[in-house]
Amino acid sequence: MIFILAYGLIVTNYKPSSELFDIKHYRARIVDSSLVVGTILGLLTIVITQLDGDGRAIGHRMLDFLGFGVLTFVAIRRRNLRVQHKVATLVTVIFLLSMADIYRTGLLSDNYLLLLLIPFFTILGFNQTTTAIVSFCTAFCFLTIGALYASEVLQVSNGLERHLEFSDWVEKVLILSIVSVVVVLTLIIFDQNSSEFIQRLNDKSEELATREANLMAITESTNDIIGLFDANKRVVAFNKSFAEFARTTNGLVLYEGLDLLKHISPAQAEAFDQYMDRTLDGEKFKETIQYRVNDEVLSFTLSYNPVYRNNRIIGFSLFAEDVTELRRVQQQLEQYNTDLETLVKERTGELETKNKELHEGNIRLEKTLKELKETQGQLLQADKMSSLGVLAAGVGHEINNPLNFIFNGVKTIESQLRDEPDTTMDDLEPFFRVIYDGVGRASKIVKSLSHFSRKADDLNESCNLHDILENCLTILQSETKNKAQIVKEFAQEDLVVTGSEAKLHQVFMNILINAAQAIAEQGQIKICTQKIQNKVCIKISDNGSGISEAHIQKISDPFYTTKAAGEGTGLGLFITYGVVEEHNGDIQVTSKEGEGTEFTITFPA
Repeated sequence: MIFILAYGLIVTNYKPSSELFDIKHYRARIVDSSLVVGTILGLLTIVITQLDGDGRAIGHRMLDFLGFGVLTFVAIRRRNLRVQHKVATLVTVIFLLSMADIYRTGLLSDNYLLLLLIPFFTILGFNQTTTAIVSFCTAFCFLTIGALYASEVLQVSNGLERHLEFSDWVEKVLILSIVSVVVVLTLIIFDQNSSEFIQRLNDKSEELATREANLMAITESTNDIIGLFDANKRVVAFNKSFAEFARTTNGLVLYEGLDLLKHISPAQAEAFDQYMDRTLDGEKFKETIQYRVNDEVLSFTLSYNPVYRNNRIIGFSLFAEDVTELRRVQQQLEQYNTDLETLVKERTGELETKNKELHEGNIRLEKTLKELKETQGQLLQADKMSSLGVLAAGVGHEINNPLNFIFNGVKTIESQLRDEPDTTMDDLEPFFRVIYDGVGRASKIVKSLSHFSRKADDLNESCNLHDILENCLTILQSETKNKAQIVKEFAQEDLVVTGSEAKLHQVFMNILINAAQAIAEQGQIKICTQKIQNKVCIKISDNGSGISEAHIQKISDPFYTTKAAGEGTGLGLFITYGVVEEHNGDIQVTSKEGEGTEFTITFPA
């Protein structure tokens, strides 16, 4: 009867926890169950003892009542107390009641076996150090009572323990200690293993909860119908879209265990029943069906998938995607394709006509481009002729001077040879030097003119900019020698670019002519060259009249000139800008009216 009552109290005390597994939770439940069972058993023992007649002293009986009264109070208030408080109370009551009985009856008492519960309950609420201290104190008290009995300070009233010695008490303590150590170590090892196991269970529970939450979020976030059925074709689970569709189309409320086939039309039920049989036979497939809802026909793509557990089919899943709008669009596309074929045929004829017109237009464009190139060459040649026209008188004068030297030298030699037959080569040496100097000067001018006037189609020549500048200065000598001082600050190394030598001659000739013409009486033209990283830079500056701010924006426009009629064509700087751009270069102009102008030209080295 007592054991049945205790078992009932333990079962009543057990309440499943909705929280994650925790070893501390189970320790607390063991302590609570022990409190309840110990309290009930103790109270029943007191009642039975009183009914049979308790021959103990009043002090022992009062201690029992006090001990079990405290246990009763703690058992009732157990949910409001900490585990340590409950364990301390339980251990204290066991210690006091056991020691009191041992003190009264010595080793005749069976209560010394209850001392094994002290380390067991202590380890449930405290650490190993505390358990060891409590166990030591318990053994010490037990041996102290044993010493008192061995020295006959204490005696049992019937004298049965008179023959027992202190070694018998020590033997009991050793046995109790060994059993206690085994119990505690077993509990510790079990506790550790259980903790690891429970932690793995908790991790798996959290993982499963996360997966379930993610799966729920996915299923509820889609507009597709998702349902899970068991092997009996009954609903197991469904998403919100499935429930909403069933409610709006059939007025049906879905629930777990529903036999859906009984709530739809016979024709639909027959078709779905066949699909379900195929899936339960292990087939995985898709079907597109027409489903009539009121006056509207909806199109669905159904995906059936068997669900396995331990290689056995336990049900199937259903995914239904509403493709009504997709089918409608497909039909429209088919109609569009038909219309498009007709339209393509019509447009093809029009395109053929347009292509023919375009081909004829390309031929005209090629002809126009050819004419433009010819015109560009003519403009380039016209600018050369204009420059030569400006320089013609000066160049002629420059060539005439060395010719006069040659003529006078020849006349002098002729006269010397005629009048003085004994004339030697040493006598004629000064006259030959005059002739050679004249020939050299004339040759240099002619050579410079040949560079300036050569054909300019090829852009793959290696052009030495210093040589080109020297040739231009030679041609312009008659234009500059009486009014402009030429200052040259050339880089020590040759500056070579790839392009057309003749076109680059024309670039620098146009800039130098403008610089010379900008100087009214006396001035300076400065030419600086340098190489900066992978670029070459040429700066040509003068201190002439300069260009006004209103005119400087237009100097690269074709046929724009500020000179009087007959003095310029307005093509010089226009062609200059075009040639520089053709050579992947850049040209910058800065000028201030009355102070001078500076042209900065850069080319890739």
